[in-house]
Amino acid sequence: MSIFLMIVSFLFLAAGLIFIYQPAWIIKANKFARERIFNDSLILLERRKKGFFFMVMFVILFYLGFQFIPKEPAVLSSKIVSPERILYQSIQHLHLKEYEESKTLCENLVKREPGNSEAFYQLAASQYLLNDKAGASASWKKAMAINPNSEKADRLIKLIVKEKNLPSENIPEFK
Repeated sequence: MSIFLMIVSFLFLAAGLIFIYQPAWIIKANKFARERIFNDSLILLERRKKGFFFMVMFVILFYLGFQFIPKEPAVLSSKIVSPERILYQSIQHLHLKEYEESKTLCENLVKREPGNSEAFYQLAASQYLLNDKAGASASWKKAMAINPNSEKADRLIKLIVKEKNLPSENIPEFK
């Protein structure tokens, strides 16, 4: 979906630039479709308005397309979206109790960067909150092997305790 939106946004960009900078192209296209689409007196008088309309549509569609990229495990998303942004979105999903989305983002990031301890910590938290304690334990151990002194781990344990209403922060799966 995001690729489609980005392609459409670039089409609007091209149309906007043509309306603003190449009025001769408009006249040539108008000759082709004079009676069906264009009207000479209106198109040339309002070309700047329409050009700016296409430019605004480009910005809107490009932004929407860019927002959907992290959710798609495409090759394009792995090159454009930074790991920090993916981790940020993952933690936002955890706070919004959208644990499956957080897990998916972390799994994609772990595939991309197998040495990212924060991704493993967040993956373990989302797995634990989805009641996959064995998977959470395995992910937590991988994260501890990479970075045992992470501040992120303490914050995630506090988040899990808060979400699950646990009596203490001593979670056996994370030891």
